[in-house]
Amino acid sequence: MEKKPLRLTISFSQKYEDVYHFLNTQENTSKFICEVIRREMGDNSNEDEFERKIHSTLLQLLKNEKLTILSGEKLLDKELNTELTDEDVEIMKNLFD
Repeated sequence: MEKKPLRLTISFSQKYEDVYHFLNTQENTSKFICEVIRREMGDNSNEDEFERKIHSTLLQLLKNEKLTILSGEKLLDKELNTELTDEDVEIMKNLFD
């Protein structure tokens, strides 16, 4: 027998009308709320999602030739640039948000 989803009804005061409208724009409101609450609770069970974000970001950097690959101590692609651009810093910040 399949478990029925747990249900909860909430009301929004006028003070949170903007929140109500924002939630209505989400594709899956229940999932969105649960993920936000989990982050607030400090739950680290979303490590797979974190790994996917890292993988996606690294692939994007590789495709845009903004990342150099090192094999051991040999530089495979081009000269090593150890300075981070503002864009690099922004990508790293977004990765951990």
